Amino acid sequence: MKNRVYILFFILLAILPVSLSAKADTLAIKYDSSEIIPMTFDQNHLQDYKSDKAFDYKEKVIKNTFWTKIKQWLYDIFLRIFKWIFGHEKAVSYLSKFNEIIPYIGLAALLFFVIRFLFRANLIKYFGGNDADAEVNYDEDEDIIRKKNIDNLIKEAIEIEDYRLALRYYFLKLLKKLENNGIIKWESQKTNFDYLNEIKQKEQHSKFKRFTLWYDYIWYGKYPLNHIEFNEMSKEFNSFFNKLTK
Repeated sequence: MKNRVYILFFILLAILPVSLSAKADTLAIKYDSSEIIPMTFDQNHLQDYKSDKAFDYKEKVIKNTFWTKIKQWLYDIFLRIFKWIFGHEKAVSYLSKFNEIIPYIGLAALLFFVIRFLFRANLIKYFGGNDADAEVNYDEDEDIIRKKNIDNLIKEAIEIEDYRLALRYYFLKLLKKLENNGIIKWESQKTNFDYLNEIKQKEQHSKFKRFTLWYDYIWYGKYPLNHIEFNEMSKEFNSFFNKLTK
C-alpha cells in the first residue's frame, strides 16, 4: 500500500511542471497597437488661467502690522466668547458668519450716532420741512426772551388751542429762567446740547434733557399735541420753575 502511495506522489511531481508551463503559455503579453495622439494646450487659455485669481496658489505673506495685531487680538477674543457660547466645534463657523454681518452692524451704529448727533445739536429741524411755524428765527427768540412777557404769549397760544406754540414759549421761558439763575448763558448761536453741557446740577440736567426731547420732537417733529398732553407737560415745566429762585 505504501509503495502505491509513493508511486502516485512521484507521478504528480512529474506532471506539475508541465501543467504550470502550459498555464504560463496562456498568459502571453498583448501589446497595444492603437495610435497615440499627444495632447496640446492652447497658450491663450493658459494665459487666462494665469490671470484668474482662483488658480493663484502663491502664498501671500501678510505683514504683521499694528492693525493686523489689533484684528488678530479682537478675533481671538471673539473666538473665545463664541467657544464659550456655542462650543469648540461650532465656534469657528458661527464666528465666520458673524464676521460677514459686522460691516452692516457698523453701518447701523454709524447711522444711529449721526441721527443722535443731529438731534442733540438741534440740527434735525433743517430736515423737518418748510412750514413757517417750524422755522425758528433766532432774532425772534432773542426778542421774546429779552423783551416779551412770555407768560402772556403762553396764555394767548392756549386760548387759540395752539399747544405746540404754547410749548415753544414754555421752552423759551425755560431758557430765560435758567439764564436768570446763572445756570446757563443764553446765546443765539448756541444749541440745546451746549446748554445741557453747561448745567452741572444732576436733577436740573435730567429735567432739561427731558424738556429738550419734548421740544425737538413736538416743535420740529410737528407732533400734533393735544390739550391733555400739554397740561401734563406744563405741570412739569411749572414744577421746575418753582424750584428756581428767579
